[in-house]
Amino acid sequence: PGYLVTSSGKLNLDKDSAKKLGLGDGKHVYPLSLNAEETRRANELYGNILFNGTQGVKYPKAGFGNFEQVDGLRALMESRAWERMTDEERIKAVKDAQAMAKEIVAVQMARGQMQ
Repeated sequence: PGYLVTSSGKLNLDKDSAKKLGLGDGKHVYPLSLNAEETRRANELYGNILFNGTQGVKYPKAGFGNFEQVDGLRALMESRAWERMTDEERIKAVKDAQAMAKEIVAVQMARGQMQ
């Protein structure tokens, strides 16, 4: 999947999450500028969540509550469900997992900058 955050250190928080966190106008994505250490942590967290899932960690959502248990791609690819999926279903499953991992990481990085 590559890196979530490139060396530029830019990561966009989606407009709904930004609004719930009180950032931006709620009509546009909210750009986060990460330093080198934050970029490294964001990419590491993204890779871990994408492939291994949340592993029981309760990551807070932008609003109320926590993200539910998120299974990573590793568990999905080792399941019988993966064997039965068409190529299109597999592509969709990977894109959905990437979007969920990105949302979790972006919220965590925004919360870290707000403290």
